[in-house]
Amino acid sequence: MQTAQQAIHIAQIDARRWQVEWASRFLKSELAVESPRLQIWERREKLLAVVFLVYARFVHLLLIHDPLVHAVLEAEAHRTGRRTRFTYAPLYRLRLALARLLTRYLPTPAAIRG
Repeated sequence: MQTAQQAIHIAQIDARRWQVEWASRFLKSELAVESPRLQIWERREKLLAVVFLVYARFVHLLLIHDPLVHAVLEAEAHRTGRRTRFTYAPLYRLRLALARLLTRYLPTPAAIRG
């Protein structure tokens, strides 16, 4: 690295790599992509397509800055404590908020069957 421009370029590359790592970690841990236990490639392909659609929708919901999304986050994934208020993890909060919302208002499989 010999110029300030090169240093900036390297920092931008590293920042982008970190975004990819963060997205990969979210997909593995929150959307269970790491071990789908599907033997047939076509089924894995379908699962990954659905997972990436869900991921894209989460990102879209965070980017549009809709007041409804903010209200859902505050109601279902409210932050308490100093550490959580200053931690930046919007995808995790959104997934948690939507899971809580769906769990609360959708009928259980047993209620559907019975």
